Amino acid sequence: MPQRLQGVNRNRNVLAPTVTPYPKSCKDLVTKEIVINDAPVVARNLLTKGQTQDEISQNSGASISTRGRYIAPAEKNSGKIHERPLYLYIQAHSKHSLDLAVQKISQIIQMEGPHHQRMPKFGAGNQPMPPSNTCVEKIMIGLEHAPPAFDLRGRLIGVGGANLHYIRNETGAMATLRGRGSMFLDPQFGQESPEPLHLYIEHLRPEGLQAARQLAKNLIETLQQELIQFQQMNPPATNIQYHAQSTVTQSS
Repeated sequence: MPQRLQGVNRNRNVLAPTVTPYPKSCKDLVTKEIVINDAPVVARNLLTKGQTQDEISQNSGASISTRGRYIAPAEKNSGKIHERPLYLYIQAHSKHSLDLAVQKISQIIQMEGPHHQRMPKFGAGNQPMPPSNTCVEKIMIGLEHAPPAFDLRGRLIGVGGANLHYIRNETGAMATLRGRGSMFLDPQFGQESPEPLHLYIEHLRPEGLQAARQLAKNLIETLQQELIQFQQMNPPATNIQYHAQSTVTQSS
């Protein structure tokens, strides 16, 4: 049975069961190590942050951990080092998930590499330039007024990133939640993008991008309905006691 977006399918009105991102068995794990000791300092700092690793994990399904320690060039040349240089240890339940994580890590390293520093990083309107062979679209969420208790970010991503996994599995598109409140650390800024919260969709083919766009919009429409229900069940508290006290004071 194919996976579905949590709380939404193609018909938008049918609730779907909770999705388990991958089997709990660990016997078929695939692993890879990426040495980042000599990566550009900005990329190295980003890749060792928990938020960055969590975001990559949510979008790929792979688990990422930091191992070893940073070894400066002078230490390396001394020949007395018995520890491994800083590296990322990646493990996943499928080669596809592993490759997605490796691809994202490589993108962050390349974006901060010397050959990229000599090239313009921004296009019109100070927007990051995507690779020339990649179709990109931003789907604005438009629900920034949702109260914190609604957990907008958690509902968009899904448990363990299940909703983003579904979009990727169905269309082949890479979907990431970005902008204010996303907890996505933009490599260009080293922090969240100042843009409004949005789903950032990337695909190599226009038709794949269109399919991913539709699933993203279905998800947002479902959350709009869920927010209405949430607000109806949790109306804002009114200060009845204050008005009563005010009336008593005026009458006296």
